[in-house]
Amino acid sequence: MKRYAFILYTFMIIISISTAVYLKPEKSIRPVLRDDITVEENPVEVKTDTPFDTIFHFYKAAESNNWEIVKALVTPSLWTYLDESGFTRDWERIKRRNPDLKFVLFVVGHHSVDEEKGEAWVMGKAELTPKNRDITDFSRMIYLKREENIWKITKIVP
Repeated sequence: MKRYAFILYTFMIIISISTAVYLKPEKSIRPVLRDDITVEENPVEVKTDTPFDTIFHFYKAAESNNWEIVKALVTPSLWTYLDESGFTRDWERIKRRNPDLKFVLFVVGHHSVDEEKGEAWVMGKAELTPKNRDITDFSRMIYLKREENIWKITKIVP
């Protein structure tokens, strides 16, 4: 009986080690920020194919406090609101308190995209890691409009 237990445990250890080696982070995690946003001295050029790309890049830019890219992804009126309402200051405060806070993905619940009108809305939730006490709910309704072949966020409603 001891012999079978030894063989079983040895087999389980081999499977565990093989799985750990195969699932190394560098194999299972791809870079999340693609090369389709380029920021040079002036002006800021942002290339987004879909509203979902814009939302993703908006949160990635906010994660790193890159307000130049955020400004390029939103309409001028929304940028003015975000800046004057204290969104940028509040987010920078949250990041100072928790520098490891990262945007993982935006989980889409519902959406509508009208390519002809160049309008879209997306309802979903931004997933952050690690979980943060300062942000209890990141569910959002995001409205977008296509301007010069770039999807820009026009409104964000909690």
